[in-house]
Amino acid sequence: MVESNTSWMEKGADFCNVLSVVGPSVCIVHCLAMPVLLAVLPAFGLSRSVFGLSDQTIALIILPLCALAIIPGYFKHGKKRVLASMCMGFSLVIFGSFFAENLWGPSGEIPVNVLGSVFLITASVLNHRLRSCFGHDH
Repeated sequence: MVESNTSWMEKGADFCNVLSVVGPSVCIVHCLAMPVLLAVLPAFGLSRSVFGLSDQTIALIILPLCALAIIPGYFKHGKKRVLASMCMGFSLVIFGSFFAENLWGPSGEIPVNVLGSVFLITASVLNHRLRSCFGHDH
């Protein structure tokens, strides 16, 4: 019975890890595609409200997903570089989503959010690799 619980927990952790890579990837696509889409929307008689998800909403969705995957993995492998990458990604995504546009204009948030998402993806991939080979000497 213990083995099946472990297997179930490992599958849950793997699923969270997948989401922790997909979420920031969606953020990158959103950041890079929105300026182009916003430029062509009026040609089709559409407005920005068609997309519905704001940068802040996306940030509030992906950050908990990443935390759910990375933090338990950190407690398993204990590698501080994973936690540091996650914290840097969190900081950049929060800053980019909530403050960068007010400081640097509409395009100011894009590089900050993309860089933050790259840090989160890096942390997630590294976390998955370390979690997968936990117990080996790396």
